[in-house]
Amino acid sequence: MDFYDKNGSVLMDKITVRQFIEELKITKEKIDTESEIKNDLGGILVHRLHTNGQQDTNWISHDDLDFLSTLIDSDKPAKCVIRDISSNLLHTQKTTLGNQVILILYSCMQKLNYPYKFNICGETAQLYKKDVVKWLRKRK
Repeated sequence: MDFYDKNGSVLMDKITVRQFIEELKITKEKIDTESEIKNDLGGILVHRLHTNGQQDTNWISHDDLDFLSTLIDSDKPAKCVIRDISSNLLHTQKTTLGNQVILILYSCMQKLNYPYKFNICGETAQLYKKDVVKWLRKRK
């Protein structure tokens, strides 16, 4: 895949949002090769997707918005996004594809480059869901 660097990080300026969504998914085939950390308190495995750089606010097209809106309620497990410039993962929790999509849409809604934080693990997604859904409806 031509959107990975030599260290295994996603090059954000080389990947489409649809490809990025595919990389966020946790599949049985990928589990053995993905980076995992174990939380000593609960044994929670956190799957990580390391990224290099950011996408600008034009990353998501109108067609992408329609596609992403169908994934908002997905409860499929997903990876946490960790920027290469981050020293570590601050939260050890699981996230869903829906939560990660909400945060991607939130960044678009707020005109923020993505990823807009060092670590994005879906922890704040539900706080933004209502506003994101409302924003999507207005755009149609």
